[in-house]
Amino acid sequence: MKEPSILTTVAVFAAVACLHGQKAPLTAQSKAVLAQEDKPWGPMRLRVAERVSQAMILKKVEPEYPPEARKKQITGDVIVGLVVDRDGNATKAMRVAGDPILGPAAVAAVKQYKYRPYLLAGKPVEIETEATVQFR
Repeated sequence: MKEPSILTTVAVFAAVACLHGQKAPLTAQSKAVLAQEDKPWGPMRLRVAERVSQAMILKKVEPEYPPEARKKQITGDVIVGLVVDRDGNATKAMRVAGDPILGPAAVAAVKQYKYRPYLLAGKPVEIETEATVQFR
């Protein structure tokens, strides 16, 4: 099993602390992300586990079942990788896993999600995460 990166671990710890109304301590990695705010190319993104980002969803849109998939009785989950911007908008979504016929509908639905902005030391930052869309 692959070990999570230290940045991933820090992001998950900070997110869990945030969800419980606590302030997470600033680590060297967190400070590095915040230092990027003043750079012309913008801040780095934090990687946040799906189970953490799932708790931050304010608006979730159900996908439209593709007629071809319904006709072929295709069901299953589609995992969509996405970036959530500082305002909580889902952007740059793409299918990571799942049936290719269901993929476009899953991506279209996830792009309409709205998240609570992820805060690091009180400042909103972009995050990378995943969303699982179920087709039943």
